[in-house]
Amino acid sequence: MNTRSNPYIALILLTILTSLASATHAFDSPLKDQLSQRVSEIDQFYFLDSLITTTPEKNAKYFEALLLKFELLRKKKRNVQALIELKKIVENENSVLHPHLLGEAYLHTSDIYSQDKSYDLAQTYLTEAFIIFDGINSPNQKALTLVKSGYIYKKKKNYAAGIRHFKQAHDIYLQQGKIIESVELAKEIGSTAYEGGEFDDAETYLKTALSGFQQLNDTLEQTKILESLAGIYGFEERIEEKLQIEKTLCELSEQLNNSKKTVYYLNQLANTYGANGQDRNALKTQEKALIFVSENDSNERYDTYIRLSELYMLNDRETDAILSLHKANGIALSSENSTKIISSSKIIADFYKQRGEWEKAHSYLSVSDSISRALLETKIRKLENRSTTQSDLSQVDAKSSLLSQSEYDWLFSAWRKTTIALSCSVLLILILVLFYFRKRKKIRRLLEWKVYKRTKELRDLNAELNTYIYKSSHDLRNPLTSIKSLITLLKKETNPDQLEKYTTLIENCANQMDEILLNLSRAVDYKKLEPKIEQIDFSEIKTKLDLSYVESLPEGISLSWNIREKAPFFSDPNLINVILKKTILNSIQYRHGSSSDFCKISITTDSSGAAVCIEDNGQGIAEKVKDSVFDMFVKGTHKSKGAGLGLYLVKIASDKIRGKISLESEENKGSKLIFQLPNLA
Repeated sequence: MNTRSNPYIALILLTILTSLASATHAFDSPLKDQLSQRVSEIDQFYFLDSLITTTPEKNAKYFEALLLKFELLRKKKRNVQALIELKKIVENENSVLHPHLLGEAYLHTSDIYSQDKSYDLAQTYLTEAFIIFDGINSPNQKALTLVKSGYIYKKKKNYAAGIRHFKQAHDIYLQQGKIIESVELAKEIGSTAYEGGEFDDAETYLKTALSGFQQLNDTLEQTKILESLAGIYGFEERIEEKLQIEKTLCELSEQLNNSKKTVYYLNQLANTYGANGQDRNALKTQEKALIFVSENDSNERYDTYIRLSELYMLNDRETDAILSLHKANGIALSSENSTKIISSSKIIADFYKQRGEWEKAHSYLSVSDSISRALLETKIRKLENRSTTQSDLSQVDAKSSLLSQSEYDWLFSAWRKTTIALSCSVLLILILVLFYFRKRKKIRRLLEWKVYKRTKELRDLNAELNTYIYKSSHDLRNPLTSIKSLITLLKKETNPDQLEKYTTLIENCANQMDEILLNLSRAVDYKKLEPKIEQIDFSEIKTKLDLSYVESLPEGISLSWNIREKAPFFSDPNLINVILKKTILNSIQYRHGSSSDFCKISITTDSSGAAVCIEDNGQGIAEKVKDSVFDMFVKGTHKSKGAGLGLYLVKIASDKIRGKISLESEENKGSKLIFQLPNLA
């Protein structure tokens, strides 16, 4: 049966990968379906962060969200951040309420440490995972943990411990009736024991695996195992068993129609026969090998004929021996391989010499010697060419006294030309050196500018970080203080109406804190985000903007759009959406509350980029904060109830797509924001 046609073979070849990934597969959650519905990575991270923030830590959904966030970070190869998410599970006292999720966290943590070659740490977490899975009676996860431990011990060259763990996993798979996994693991135990020199264990488990692969008709895997068994029998000098294995290898390679492998195994079998005095069997095997050698493989055919000639001589078939030698010599001549021609000619000469046919022996020795001589002469000529310059100079010195006047004139002219050429060369070198130092000076100035620019960026970042720490702690403390005060009042109050009022106020304070934290999280995410460039359809973005609640406002506001797309415009749709939504929401939030309130959005695109203008007649921005309104925690008006992060997020989004912002505003009369966005096609 063809290996490729057997559906079980693919399962076997992927068993190790499946087992290594099965920790993730064992973790199943409805959250995965909800997460897959969110297309962009920002939305996925936002969804998970919201769950982690709002879900009680005793709830399984909290730990599932952490595991899903770990998987997203691992895909992005952000291993350090991924490890932090796992630590939140491992170090959480409530994780013991959900042991299967805690066990998955331990497994993932061991994988990261194992990848970084921190094998001792990886083994520690695997031990914890095994204790948990053993406690909740999860045999599949126990087996997986044992297999991972076995691989770590194998990498550390502790073969005995690796074999012990593999065997325990193998027994579990057998108890579960998982034949494919047990067969693959038997092969792994055998190969590990073979590497560690434990040939008894290696033979036992390799034979077990061989039997399994024979039932599955996996010829390729059978071949690999048989090669290992042949190595064991050869080392232990168990000749008959080695011969039997090598015969089986020859048969399997024929079934696979692999001529090169068949020739290789037949040569091995012939060598084994020859080493044990079975010259006739060695000859038959070598003759069979010749059948499978390709006509185009001149090197293999040459070597095969040489081996055949030796075996014919050992079997007293001199005529066949000389015929094989002539065929080998003919292959060497047709391929023009001088080394093989010399070698085969010498062997033929020795053959004729033993039979007393001196003339034939001399003719083949002459061929060998002539080629050797030609090669030697070629080498000598190469050496002579190297010394030509020195000999020419010495001849000039010897004959200098015999030069005529005309020859002196010729030499003087040549000397003058040479001097001019050398002078030009020196001048060119000086120009190049001057150019090099000028270029180096420019590069040094450029590097100094980059260092200055980078230093300034670091200072700005440091200042922003200080502001972030101070302002965030201050703005978060206000609602917390309010909540504490309301709780004190709540404890003393007995009136139901007042109780409901205090509860509503506490909820509003919590929502305010949540909004601050979400905006801070978004700011961090936007700064790390790499823009994804797509063609922008502003009409589609307008449709998708969630501004439905504007119609329900009691005072109302007139929203008008004017979109003129003269040329295709390319940018990041998510960041464009942030700019429009945050700016329009600011206009809505800080209106006067009259029937004449309006917000006009004008968008024009051309080949150079897009101009976005958002104008309103709202409360406007105070003159004293106009220059810093795009900074973190800066509020445009004293009436603002937000945290001062809206326009800060707009500035981050604009900078990410290389946009420029201009602001026109007068307090109590309105504002006008103009964004100049380049085309990133």
